[in-house]
Amino acid sequence: MASDKSTESNHTAKTRFCWTILLLLLVQTIGFGQTTRKYFVLLRDKANTPYSLQRPEQFLSQRAILRRQKQNISIKERDLPVNPAYVAQLQQAGAKIWFPSRWFNAVMVEATETVITSVLQLPCVKGIEFGRALSNFRIGADNQVNTSNQVSKFGKVEALSYGTSQAQITQIGVDRMHELGYHGEGMLIGVLDAGFQNADRVNFLSQLFTENRVLATYDFVKKETSVYEDDAHGIEVLSLIAATADNQLYGTAYKASFILLRTEDAASESKIEEANWVFGVEYADSAGVDVVSSSLGYTTFDNPATNYTYQDMDCLLYTSRRG
Repeated sequence: MASDKSTESNHTAKTRFCWTILLLLLVQTIGFGQTTRKYFVLLRDKANTPYSLQRPEQFLSQRAILRRQKQNISIKERDLPVNPAYVAQLQQAGAKIWFPSRWFNAVMVEATETVITSVLQLPCVKGIEFGRALSNFRIGADNQVNTSNQVSKFGKVEALSYGTSQAQITQIGVDRMHELGYHGEGMLIGVLDAGFQNADRVNFLSQLFTENRVLATYDFVKKETSVYEDDAHGIEVLSLIAATADNQLYGTAYKASFILLRTEDAASESKIEEANWVFGVEYADSAGVDVVSSSLGYTTFDNPATNYTYQDMDCLLYTSRRG
């Protein structure tokens, strides 16, 4: 009789143990099964920031500071970085930090719906851009695919052999600029695009690398430094500026230095790429670029519900009026 009770007790204990394990697995499955998305979290202010407008060297390069002085561009509160204490609060709430935006005073985060609900309750958070996620979080990589005839500046030089680029060069008068000795020397150009596939390998851009004129690269889509594996649109744009191939192709400013930034995901079209573009422009500005080249634009997206309407198309006029 005692043996039967012991057996029954053991069976009950095993049953409870099994139910406990199943419950834990169910809870874990529900937790892990939540979809993570990227959100552009807007912050309320830059109060109590450790950064100061009187010390711009804390967040801008010396080149960026000198460019602003030269062009009489004042450094304003919007140039201050996001308050790191606010970023820490987002992390503590469970959000994964991707990139901050000082101009928008915002942070792009990756989070589940549960986490973003907690984030929205933080006192430092103003809300979420568009009131929704920018896009689903996508995992995995995409499968994309001699000038010795020059003389001193301002001196007349023998015409370069432009080859097939002759028409485009002469159409905008760049041949005259080259004749006067201007080839982009001393200029820093930021190029924002979808990738610069094999740009570090092709002969017509080899001078960029042998002369160490690619000063920085960053991929805001994958959050890494290399930009040479993805889409080829960027190398096409870069070639129009920087190529040197006698009798074939010359770029308009082929002696300039460059910062190459990937902000566009060619495999999709979503508002997250607009955020990436903001991060890229801020990066370029803080590095002190003189010119930004960005042949990107957004009106329609993979999700038609997020498309811009005709009435939305007032941003360029607004920007122009602000100067």
